[in-house]
Amino acid sequence: MIEDFSVIVKRSSVNGRGVPVDDGWFSLEVRFVLRETGNRSGATVESFFLGDGDGGGAWFDGFCTEGLRVPPGGVYDTLYTDEGYESWGYCAPYWGVVSAPIKEFPVFLTVNFVDDDGQAGSTGAKAIWKH
Repeated sequence: MIEDFSVIVKRSSVNGRGVPVDDGWFSLEVRFVLRETGNRSGATVESFFLGDGDGGGAWFDGFCTEGLRVPPGGVYDTLYTDEGYESWGYCAPYWGVVSAPIKEFPVFLTVNFVDDDGQAGSTGAKAIWKH
């Protein structure tokens, strides 16, 4: 289960092309908590996808999700805090860097996992970002 899915807006020191700027650009960081709700089997995250609902988006998998496991009845909340988010380095999920103003838009998150019994599954959530 995905809990507390949100998009955090922070001032950015670079624009959408990575060029340093003084003001007017914002980084959109994605935050969420994963909870295993069955209490019988843990779940290993294979990948997750951040999407806009129109087919655009980005996959996070491979090296970035290697070893990401939620124990039976447990939670994975590292990506919910600033410190935990920063610990992910370049793998940290973000929606991008944008200039203001920007219209309201939805962000969708799908997490693909395999439980301890080898059963594949997925779960999803939606957040609306407003500037």
